[in-house]
Amino acid sequence: EARTREEAALLEAQRTAYDMLLAARNNLEGEATHNVNEMSELSSKIVVMVTDKVEMEDMLRQARSQVMYLQGELTSIIRERETLKGQVLDHEAIRVSMQSEVE
Repeated sequence: EARTREEAALLEAQRTAYDMLLAARNNLEGEATHNVNEMSELSSKIVVMVTDKVEMEDMLRQARSQVMYLQGELTSIIRERETLKGQVLDHEAIRVSMQSEVE
């Protein structure tokens, strides 16, 4: 009978150990599922961030191209303005010369 009690106690200890292992396994599975879901969310966020980054880089490239174009246009306009100033000065000199001849 003592042996039966020892075996029953041992069996109860084994059941308790099994239940504890089962609970630990369930906790680990729950954590693993949570981690997989969290990684999936992070992955989705990274995809969105990379997509946004690529779009912003394209926008920046277009803006730089437009700035370079406008700088070229501005340089051209400044040259044209300087040419026109020179022509105005030439015409003014001619006008002054003609006016002094008339007087």
